[in-house]
Amino acid sequence: MAEDAAKKLAVGEGAQMIACAGHSGDFAAMTSDGAWDRTERMTADAPGYRNEVTLASLWNRADFRPAEHLSADSAPSPASPGSLDPTPTTGRVRSASPR
Repeated sequence: MAEDAAKKLAVGEGAQMIACAGHSGDFAAMTSDGAWDRTERMTADAPGYRNEVTLASLWNRADFRPAEHLSADSAPSPASPGSLDPTPTTGRVRSASPR
């Protein structure tokens, strides 16, 4: 998938989109148990949210190293305060995010 996106990007083809979240067996970036349901809950109050991502952004994300960009960050990134639960709930993420 990432290789195809890179080839299409290299020849100037338009953005190729896939779903961000889907059900198990779907073609999407996240298809783990509950990914679809969590995405639906977290975006319920975001009418402009579109459940799609470009293949090129997935390719770029795979090569991103946060430590290499620390000096460029002007604001802290939201992070999950949970250490035992790897899946943050919307409430915990919102309460940990700066207002």
